Amino acid sequence: MKPGLEKMIAGEMYHQTPELLEVRFKTRDLLYEYKS
Repeated sequence: MKPGLEKMIAGEMYHQTPELLEVRFKTRDLLYEYKS
């Protein structure tokens, strides 16, 4: 079974944990800054 981060990167379903949510939001913010 793949860990949650590997599933998230692969675009598969995963259980959201506080750590994965933090990674997801940080990635979103970095992409927003990059596109600005």
